[in-house]
Amino acid sequence: MSDVLVISFSDLARDPRVDRQLGALRSRHHVVAAGLGRPAYDDVRFIDLTPSPPAPLGELARRAIGFARLVAHRHESVYWRNPGIRLAVERLAGHGAAVVIANDLSALPLACEVAGGAPVVFDAHELATAEQADLRWWRIVMAPYADALLRRYLPRVAAMMTVAPGIAEIYERRYGVSAVVVTNASRRAELEPTPVHEPLRLIHHGVADPQRRLELMIEATDLLDERFSLDLMLTGGSARYYARLERMVAARPRVNLIEPVSQREIVHHCNAYDVGVYLLPPRNENLLHALPNKLFEFIQARLAIVVGPSPEMARIVQAWDCGVVAEDFSAGAMAAALSGLTAERVAAFKQRAHHAAAELSSERNGEIVLDLIDHVLQASALS
Repeated sequence: MSDVLVISFSDLARDPRVDRQLGALRSRHHVVAAGLGRPAYDDVRFIDLTPSPPAPLGELARRAIGFARLVAHRHESVYWRNPGIRLAVERLAGHGAAVVIANDLSALPLACEVAGGAPVVFDAHELATAEQADLRWWRIVMAPYADALLRRYLPRVAAMMTVAPGIAEIYERRYGVSAVVVTNASRRAELEPTPVHEPLRLIHHGVADPQRRLELMIEATDLLDERFSLDLMLTGGSARYYARLERMVAARPRVNLIEPVSQREIVHHCNAYDVGVYLLPPRNENLLHALPNKLFEFIQARLAIVVGPSPEMARIVQAWDCGVVAEDFSAGAMAAALSGLTAERVAAFKQRAHHAAAELSSERNGEIVLDLIDHVLQASALS
């Protein structure tokens, strides 16, 4: 067993991808996890990277100076003058790990700095330069910052992971790096498809993020008959946007906002539904190539699936024949896809999701992660 340091500026127990990463690694290695909240595993040592709350006036001044540096393209200065990064450098000094895993671009320069002679594995998750690229200010100010850090630090990386084939292709085309695809598949659930309900029960769960245009799925129900009902289970995101959705739902008796359950309860909760739905207009490259947790959670819940023509999601739905892909990203196209469902088709799709569940699980991805780390450790030992 080797010592592995995992860095992520997130709450480690509430970050599904990092949580699964830690779960796989601890089966073969001694794991130290550095982040903003304790991991869910007692045998994983935790290093807290949470900085002390800043003084309000001092924080405003720091942000203003940081923004000026961004505009001036002083990207290295922006990163290394961040108090949270300076604190992390101090707390991770002398970690002694044989390999360091950086989750997201925010952790990559830090990992390269503290690694010493250890190899760095970069889990990019998604495309860093496209995080909020549908916003003009972000494209002008933040995308060049992300691009500069990628160009400086990717050459130092021993191996790389990302969430979807389309994003891996972009990284290879733009930066000349090859990334292993580790999807956001959830843990395998020992469930069976439930009998089809009347009316058909539709479910969507996720963040109340206006970027995702969840109102389209609500509007699609206006075009459906009484054979369908829709529940939305939303967490976090924008309070203002959530209030807007509440107002929309209040006028629609067949649409409900329901209380969220914990991350680990989502699959079992969704098992009581018939169809998982997701319509995600591709407002930037990450949204275009989205392959989100919820798609795999729908599969583990043994649901039929209806999605928009997002290429990564459509590829899986069509490959396993476990649902329907709408013709475009409009409410009308989603309604048309749903209208063609019958109880018999839904039952068949649910059964095919059941057959796909073992293959499309985090257990399969865990093997990919462990093999990648083994390869990096072996290469490091030979160098």
